[in-house]
Amino acid sequence: MLSSQWPNEPSTEPVGEAARRFALSLKSAIGERSVREVARTAGIDEGTIRNILLGESWPDLRTIWKLESSLETSSTSADLCREAVRRIGDGALQRLGLWRCAARQ
Repeated sequence: MLSSQWPNEPSTEPVGEAARRFALSLKSAIGERSVREVARTAGIDEGTIRNILLGESWPDLRTIWKLESSLETSSTSADLCREAVRRIGDGALQRLGLWRCAARQ
């Protein structure tokens, strides 16, 4: 956890602030659904979502994509996809199973 006020208090660290904003967006997108239901729909471990919401871990690009796809939301994935394509290219994203991200470009 970045601070005792996670996620309500902004982080002074840029990466921590991005993680905090993602956690807030995720919490909002989950809404009244259970974390278990969202995890099942997204195809990821329930503990992963709980750890993201608690600030105990930061999501990787694959986890962000799975969550945003299953929740039908896009808090940051478009920007992350653009940056990933710029850094490693479409082919690498497709090999990682992130073909939808590569296709967005």
